[in-house]
Amino acid sequence: MQNAAKTLTRQQLETLCSEQQNTILMLRRKISQLEGVTDTERRRWSTKDLGLITSMFAQGASVSDVALFFGVEMNAIYSICQRKGIRIRTLQHRARQNSQHDDVPLKLVSNV
Repeated sequence: MQNAAKTLTRQQLETLCSEQQNTILMLRRKISQLEGVTDTERRRWSTKDLGLITSMFAQGASVSDVALFFGVEMNAIYSICQRKGIRIRTLQHRARQNSQHDDVPLKLVSNV
């Protein structure tokens, strides 16, 4: 595992860590459900939350990143986005396109 970690890029490591954190969060909730403990309540999403979700996707965040940020499962993010008409793939696609345009070197044109 150590050798594999050396070959991963920073982005891949961050993605792996966020996925593992999300998995741990989900497992804790499942354990609570199995033990009969219901400490989770249905989240009420504010307009500010929805704006932040949209903004995060527009900047290229993944669903797991957004879920981790809000401390909810990924299904909650999918659900609220579906109910409110937030198109995750469209926002992420635009973010990728914008980042690709940012990487293109600019040509300097002289006015002479």
